[in-house]
Amino acid sequence: MLETQPAGSSTRLNPWAYIPQETVQGKGGPATIQAEILLPEEDAASKSQLAMNGAGTFASVVWTAGDNFRLLGFTSGESSMSSGIYTTASGGSSAEFSTTSGPDASKAKFYAVYPNAAYVAWTSYSGNEAGFLMGINFPGEQTATAGNVAEGANIAFAQAASVSESLHFKNVGAVIKFNLSGAAVSDVKKVIFKGSDYVSGCMLVEPNGTGGADLVPSLYFPSHPRSHEVSLVGDFVAGTDYYMVVAPSVQDTFMMVFENADGSREIKKMSGRTLTLNQGRITDFGTIALGDEFPVKETLTPYIEHTESKYATIAVIPDGYTAQEMDQYEIDAQSGIDALFNTEPYKSYKGYFNVWILKVASNESGARISDGTPEERARDCFFESSWGGSSYDSMKANSNRVFAFVENNCPDIVDGVHQIEDVPILVIINDDRYGGIAWNYGNGQTYCMVPHSYDGDVIGWNYPSVEAAGVNAEEGDTHTVTAAERTELGWTSAKGYTNAGTWRNTLVHEFGGHSIGKLSDEYWYSDSEPAVDAIEEHSWPIPMGLNVSAKPDQNLVPWHELFDSAIQAEMATKSPLYAQRVSVFQGADVSMFNRWRSEKISCMIDNRFYFSTWQRYIIVNRIMTLAGLPSLTVDEFLDNDVPTDPVRDEGGSPVMRPAGVNTAAVPVHEGGMLPPPVYVR
Repeated sequence: MLETQPAGSSTRLNPWAYIPQETVQGKGGPATIQAEILLPEEDAASKSQLAMNGAGTFASVVWTAGDNFRLLGFTSGESSMSSGIYTTASGGSSAEFSTTSGPDASKAKFYAVYPNAAYVAWTSYSGNEAGFLMGINFPGEQTATAGNVAEGANIAFAQAASVSESLHFKNVGAVIKFNLSGAAVSDVKKVIFKGSDYVSGCMLVEPNGTGGADLVPSLYFPSHPRSHEVSLVGDFVAGTDYYMVVAPSVQDTFMMVFENADGSREIKKMSGRTLTLNQGRITDFGTIALGDEFPVKETLTPYIEHTESKYATIAVIPDGYTAQEMDQYEIDAQSGIDALFNTEPYKSYKGYFNVWILKVASNESGARISDGTPEERARDCFFESSWGGSSYDSMKANSNRVFAFVENNCPDIVDGVHQIEDVPILVIINDDRYGGIAWNYGNGQTYCMVPHSYDGDVIGWNYPSVEAAGVNAEEGDTHTVTAAERTELGWTSAKGYTNAGTWRNTLVHEFGGHSIGKLSDEYWYSDSEPAVDAIEEHSWPIPMGLNVSAKPDQNLVPWHELFDSAIQAEMATKSPLYAQRVSVFQGADVSMFNRWRSEKISCMIDNRFYFSTWQRYIIVNRIMTLAGLPSLTVDEFLDNDVPTDPVRDEGGSPVMRPAGVNTAAVPVHEGGMLPPPVYVR
């Protein structure tokens, strides 16, 4: 017989920490979700069910009859583990559990997971002292239970040094709380939370030394896939609290979907606000108003709507998303667009844009692999996106279909506000392979392809290890970049990557840099051939690559205006960062020699959310051109410029992880330098 007892018989909740109300857009028109976070006491434990008191200020810890958990015995270095399933006949704040066959009592450490049904498997992990990671399954479908979480959904973890110790269970998951209002509530049979990161399916946990466990979101057992959504199924009553348990995560964008009995009609509440779902905490959405009835028709509205009288237009389209995956596409699209418009200068010039998220379904998920390798595969995706299984320099889509679809379906083109040549197109691809490329045409047309590669995981980009020894160094005169020099550029990863992020960083580089800004890459390879003198694309009708120079002389580089004494004085008044960073550096446009750039590091090298000063100036004037407005002088540009780099100047990593998520165990996928943009006359 094994007795288990939580650290406390109840979990006292601190006063609510208020998060400002947000306006969200979705089917059924504008709505609001008010998010408040209930913070449990630091040392509190919780278990099977949340028995809330009438005021909603306590969450009592209770066991219920029939509760069970799995206890595993393990010694570091072993290739096997013994286990037993324990069940209780009664409930309460503490309970006694019995089993017919428990784990070997001689084992060194014991790990328990509640409920037993959540257990998937265990695996050894060399990065942990105990060599232990456990796979647990967050249920993707849970039963709606008034005032409580679904039985068995509130997954918890405990550890002990021997089978004679009491087990103090701690929550592994996060909890979402909400209630509903409106006559339509009586027709709701399913509530779905959909996020940009994973919230259900198999996750790995590892002991954290305090009796609990940290989530390792980037690893999973392929036979138990992860999902971006959790469903709560049952009957719903207005004014009643409901709960769903999700995996801790950071959601760049999330959606709540409310469906009727046969799923034929739904109400959507969409949020573009970043939401952190922390381990062991309750995120309270408050009352969600559904109105009197389910909507019948969805009206297309811009995701971002201009506030200036003249504006540019962006069109976003999906490829490899089936009809059943359109909600996920919408989340991915909003998440990617949010990343772009949180990056300067797009952030400051957001009012000059209309952004349309257009929808069209593919018959199959994913993109094609088309390089003749054994991994080659066909996919019936609408725009025929394809690239090699191990190479992304062959990325392409059916350009005629891309341009025709946008021309026929983008409201600003249909209404005659803009021509197809003036509308940058972003193709978000439902494929987890790494990649990204921009196709640019001499008349200004462009489309950019970005898959949500390593979805939810971390990608690392490095600064080149070897560079030209100086601004006037000749071929062969190189310098090995030191660790100290990398640190100056914003070293953010103990794994050795200069910068770490997600596929959204790729999107900002490819779409914000190449497609909209018409910038060239500024990275180079250590074995690249020296570039030839001329940069042909500078003379195109819509110039490309004005961020790169074929000459090092300060009077001849495209950014020569930044060296004007009056401009430098103005920049010095505004921020010391300009003088620290703006200069002439050799290495750009895939070549170490005979190509020069204006700053040491930028988005066009390692995909960080930072464009250099001159790049920002080019982008701003490209926005002005697309909006039908006159170009800005450097003086006018500086009036609204924000020169900070989030990596170097704000002390934060682009990769966000919630409390309870172990980033040390998250593998960083090495993101190679993507191919240069394709130039088509």
